[in-house]
Amino acid sequence: MYTISEFSKITQITLKALRYYHEIGLLLPAKIDDFNNYRGYSVDQIDKALLILDLKELGFSLDETKDVIAGINNDKDILKRLKDQKGKINEEIDKYKFKLDKLEQIFKEKEKNKMNNINCEIQEKEIPEILIASIKHQGAYKEIGPLFGKLFRACGFKNISGPAFALYYDECVKENDASYEACIPIKNKINKEGIDVKVLKGGHSFTLIHKGSYDSLGSTYKKILDYMKEKNIKPISPSREVYLKGPGLIFNNPKKYVTEIQFLVK
Repeated sequence: MYTISEFSKITQITLKALRYYHEIGLLLPAKIDDFNNYRGYSVDQIDKALLILDLKELGFSLDETKDVIAGINNDKDILKRLKDQKGKINEEIDKYKFKLDKLEQIFKEKEKNKMNNINCEIQEKEIPEILIASIKHQGAYKEIGPLFGKLFRACGFKNISGPAFALYYDECVKENDASYEACIPIKNKINKEGIDVKVLKGGHSFTLIHKGSYDSLGSTYKKILDYMKEKNIKPISPSREVYLKGPGLIFNNPKKYVTEIQFLVK
């Protein structure tokens, strides 16, 4: 059983959205604690949550999504409804080109998620303390790119001592007010306005490599969170995402991205 915060991290659905889905009867918690009313979600609900996201991105309204989910008993039902939507998109292909492309991606996404983490095992290791230049920010996740650009320009290529990474301070996914910190390891201190330079403490950690686009990170978070939950291990905030291989200056292939998720523990 997952807490609502853990379920949010795995599915990439915000707490606000999960509570609203509960309120309208779209995605009910598997369990509600009688004492404190805390919501709990089961592993079986992950696929349902991801289907809701897929349908939302394809343009289904919440009422239509409820209708689809209520009318499905197996994968054939899901595929039938998706194919029906594909037919509608084809009727107005110029207007709905993006939706059609997204629909085609859905059939491939399931297998891609399975392939992302083949031969990638959870590792337990010590992370050393490092000198970093960083910018802390609160906003949408997509706003982190320009922060890294500013850091790279300020630090200079020769002063960078390792891959860029981000610290995430929230326990769950947020839309426009996420709290995170863009970081770059450096060899020597710099003095630039708007950039914090400090020694980041290390410690004992559990890590897992994710191969593929950032959109599919949820499956990797699930694997490492499941492992720590099974071992009764409590992670320490913030979590880290180390971008071992990300977007290039010219060529950009999300399938080849390599990201290491790190959870420091007590």
